[in-house]
Amino acid sequence: MKTVHKACTVLGTISAFAISLHVSASPFEHTVDASGAGPILLNYGDHTINSQLANNLDVNTYRFAGKIGDNIRFNVASFTTGFDPLVQLRGPTNNLLQSVVCNGNGGPCSIGFDQPLTANGIYTISVSDFSGDEAGSYVAHLDARAHYAGVGYGPTWKITEQLGHNNDVDFYAFNGNANTLANISVRSLDQGVDPHLEVWNPQGVSILDTVCNGNGGPCTTPDPGTFLTLALTGTYIFGISDFASDETGKYEFQVSCLTGSCPGTIPLPKYPEPSTYALMLGGLGLVGFLVRKRNGSQSA
Repeated sequence: MKTVHKACTVLGTISAFAISLHVSASPFEHTVDASGAGPILLNYGDHTINSQLANNLDVNTYRFAGKIGDNIRFNVASFTTGFDPLVQLRGPTNNLLQSVVCNGNGGPCSIGFDQPLTANGIYTISVSDFSGDEAGSYVAHLDARAHYAGVGYGPTWKITEQLGHNNDVDFYAFNGNANTLANISVRSLDQGVDPHLEVWNPQGVSILDTVCNGNGGPCTTPDPGTFLTLALTGTYIFGISDFASDETGKYEFQVSCLTGSCPGTIPLPKYPEPSTYALMLGGLGLVGFLVRKRNGSQSA
């Protein structure tokens, strides 16, 4: 998964910079090597490599900084038959928030959960074998709905992207007005990928959850003619993943506005990429320099 920016230059105010930012691909992600000892630190968008239980009694631990209002998703996809991943999430006070497991006796399996966070602090995730009698390898992925890339309407915003690992999920967002109709069409480009499309309204309520079967070849979801009635004005978030979290490959999508007034604005991400932070800091530094220079000239 990659991110593409259209170039923008910071000249003058930071507000001008914010309007110029134009994200046209999926959010920033990177791999984290989980082969080291001790808790592994994760950020939103991270997925692991070299994750495994060293023996049947081993427990792997991950930690991340969460904030009130974050709605996170954590997935584990195993690679080992017989391994039954038990995944547990604990809050900043070690209170158990989630405990899920999948049955790997029939082959590698995947499991995950969504969780709204109600406290600021450090959260802990543990991965072990449910019955404590098997070990295995897996990939873990942590993300948050608000870790999205903003997109607009129409063919200019037709985007091709890729699910780069088994439990990958890409989050996007668009602005919508109440009493309009919109459409999100997602098509797989590689055989076996089963595009899973989820859409949430500005209040975080699910308004669409659909999938198509790509085992026979590329497929499109939702069915043609399935439109979204936008009842609220605000930012709509949608996620694209593989339904069974067991395949990788490319997909394409486009958001279309069918009726009513459609905003021309693009949602800015709540969690900018590191490069964006650097650009913003550079802009702040430039503005500060110009202000100091102007004040110096006036006092001369």
